[in-house]
Amino acid sequence: MNSPGFRTRLFAILSLFALVPALALTLVWGVVATRTLPLVSGSAAWERLAESGRAAVGAVRAAPSPRSSATRCAYTNSNSRSR
Repeated sequence: MNSPGFRTRLFAILSLFALVPALALTLVWGVVATRTLPLVSGSAAWERLAESGRAAVGAVRAAPSPRSSATRCAYTNSNSRSR
């Protein structure tokens, strides 16, 4: 059995020195990007905005209205027709 020549061994070792760190960095970068991208993307901010908007609308609907009963009735009727 012939052992590989010097140039073949050198090429294999240098290739591994290049490929192993490149593969490791690629995998680490992919994991980091997968975990941090949702934190900095716009969708999370829009979800928080929607939740605070729902809370604000709920608070306004639950608060006593300073309007008269006739105005409240007209407002309710106009809202029910628009849906």
